[in-house]
Amino acid sequence: MDIRYSDGNFFFTGTKRDIPITSDHVIQNLAHRLDTTIGEHFYWTDYGTTIKKNIGEPNSPETHLKVWSAIEDALIQDTRIPDNSSWIQMVTTTTAIEATVKVGDKELTKTIGDIS
Repeated sequence: MDIRYSDGNFFFTGTKRDIPITSDHVIQNLAHRLDTTIGEHFYWTDYGTTIKKNIGEPNSPETHLKVWSAIEDALIQDTRIPDNSSWIQMVTTTTAIEATVKVGDKELTKTIGDIS
């Protein structure tokens, strides 16, 4: 397989399939986006979420909704994830919110801790 770069995009050409192409990078990118606060990325200042702003907030339905909305925004920001192809499950404990996001057949679990 040959890799060609043009106008900011990579193109895979040729008939030999010696480089595996998987959907794991979508989950990896989602994890990175959820761990990044908006404004932290030096080049793409709108990249990231507002999840970390909820650490230390009261464990309430409002905080739960803010975290849910931030995860939904991250899913919408990634154009590789089709509408209605993912789901979010959240579990609230006394000190944290655990969110499991499923995209296709891959899952990502993030714990947003220290929510008092």
